[in-house]
Amino acid sequence: MRRIVAPLVLLILVGNLIVVSLMLDSLDEQLLQKEQYSLQRQINQQAARLENELRRFAQSALFLVQTPPMQGLGRARANGGFDPMEQSDEQAWKRRLEQIYLSMLSANKKLIQVRLIMPNGQEYIRVDRYGPDGSLRVVADAQLQDKSSRDYVTRGLSLAAGQVAVSGIDYNREFGELAYPLEPVIRATTPVVSPDGSLFMLVVLNRAMQEDLQIIRDIGGSEQSYTLTNAQGDYLVHPDASKEFAFEEGRRANILDELPAAAGLLNGAAIDFVGEVTGDDGNSRVVAMRAVHYNPDDANARLLITGESSHEQATAIRRNLLGTVYLVVGIVGLLSSLIAFAVAWRIASPIVRMRDTVVRRGLNTRDDELPLDVEGEVGELAQAFSQFLGELRNRQSRLEHEILQRKVALAHLEVKNDQLEFANKESEQFVYIASHDLQEPVRTVKSFVQLLSSEYGEKLDDNGRQILDFLDKSTTRMSELIKGLLDYSRLGRKGDLAPVDIQQLMDLICQDLTTRIAEQGAVVEYTGLPTVLGYATELRALLQNLLTNALKFSRPGVPPVVRVSAQQQGREWLFEISDNGIGIAEEHFEKIFLIFQRLHGRDGYEGSGIGLAHCKKIIEMHGGKIWLQSTPGKGTTFFFTLRDQGELPKNNDSGLDDE
Repeated sequence: MRRIVAPLVLLILVGNLIVVSLMLDSLDEQLLQKEQYSLQRQINQQAARLENELRRFAQSALFLVQTPPMQGLGRARANGGFDPMEQSDEQAWKRRLEQIYLSMLSANKKLIQVRLIMPNGQEYIRVDRYGPDGSLRVVADAQLQDKSSRDYVTRGLSLAAGQVAVSGIDYNREFGELAYPLEPVIRATTPVVSPDGSLFMLVVLNRAMQEDLQIIRDIGGSEQSYTLTNAQGDYLVHPDASKEFAFEEGRRANILDELPAAAGLLNGAAIDFVGEVTGDDGNSRVVAMRAVHYNPDDANARLLITGESSHEQATAIRRNLLGTVYLVVGIVGLLSSLIAFAVAWRIASPIVRMRDTVVRRGLNTRDDELPLDVEGEVGELAQAFSQFLGELRNRQSRLEHEILQRKVALAHLEVKNDQLEFANKESEQFVYIASHDLQEPVRTVKSFVQLLSSEYGEKLDDNGRQILDFLDKSTTRMSELIKGLLDYSRLGRKGDLAPVDIQQLMDLICQDLTTRIAEQGAVVEYTGLPTVLGYATELRALLQNLLTNALKFSRPGVPPVVRVSAQQQGREWLFEISDNGIGIAEEHFEKIFLIFQRLHGRDGYEGSGIGLAHCKKIIEMHGGKIWLQSTPGKGTTFFFTLRDQGELPKNNDSGLDDE
């Protein structure tokens, strides 16, 4: 019942959760889009307001340049202090300008200072709000300052007529030091040109930005925060007041450290940005940014307004819905559990009874113990199970009979195996004894032949000496044949399978055959040969036999060329040893691997005719195959396979020991 109820209830709950999750994800997306729109609308409004305010501020500077008193002052200074056009002197025009500046400050509460600065940086006129109790005043000539070191003066001197340079927002300074109380200001500088076209004054306006910055601070609430930075990314407005104007105090508080995406807006590559940003703390934020260009004459005159809200704040409504969603899912889970339990009880009860009966009775279960009379799929299952038990009993009977037959066959096989093992041992003993005992009379005959040759050789005629020479050669051949037979029987009797470096083995063989290779002018080529699994001694005999044959059966007058190569084929290595010798006819391909078989007379080529038989036996005891391809008069290629060094068998017995 648990196996029915649990998956069913789990399926219902998972289905509900998936649907709810999809709905919540859709809700999240809509909430995030709404939050982005809200942030973007706020910063667009503030950007438009700042741009309009600061453009009007820049236009105020241009207005002062065009006033009649300013024009009259220019004519007076150009004519030694007297204006011939208006019959007025320089001081009169100066006083009229001071009155105009006082009127401007009185009409515009955000203007805090209006100055005329001479090209050498010395203030000529200064009207500000720093009188007693913040009253308007005209600064006396003795208190006027030298502003030649200030960047806005240097920048103003480079402007053409009709241009305005609006500086960044920073704290007001007096005599090069911060003026207290701290007051953020922005400056507009424009040149005044005399009638002869030369620059004779700079008009500089200071505007207080405290009120504008406070507006941006006020729009940020508990759910959203807004910041304002200068063109370098330094904070002018920030929810954390310690980060505002930190650059004025030599500290760093820069938006690029928190929002690298702002770089594109600060360098002019983009004008706005809206999206989600993941901070270094792993938290996601909804961010909207917009660049404020407030001076058309200066592309770097740029502020950056940023609004942001945390992902959690933007999706707060979703969290409020979760409680209700969990309650609904819980109710659905409870109802589905009750329904599933009722269904499972009807289905599982007869199945459980059938299971208990089968566990208790096994194959001896009777049909009357199964719920065959139950309707529906459970009854059909019981009937099918009854048939299955009957078939299983029949198969068990047949299996027991087969097991008995296999035990009898295994006993016969073990007897045959013991007989075969005994026969192998007798065969080995016979070969060894026969080879050993045959050597003794052969050595005796050879000794007497040598004795006769040394004692009576001079007394014998040519026919006698020829007979002795024939006897000596025959006994030598007989000794070699017996030795070859003994070596053949001993192959694979000692040693364990181990990795063998064929490249290194070929180096040793070529060193042993150095004299013969040099005498024949032979070339032996081999590179990149692998490491295989085998018996080092037998593999050396294999390669030496094949290489010696290639050198032996060379064409007269043609230096032997022998090439040894290998390529991997699955878990084996296929070796090729090719030569340019006399070749072998196809009808002799199988014959040459038989023991004591020769294709040439003994006078033409030395040897006992057992070398290739050795090669075949060595390859077979390694579990490989050997064959050849040859063209008479052109050369022969021997092929054989060996296991890769990684294919170590479960035991180290050679194939020969199992024969």
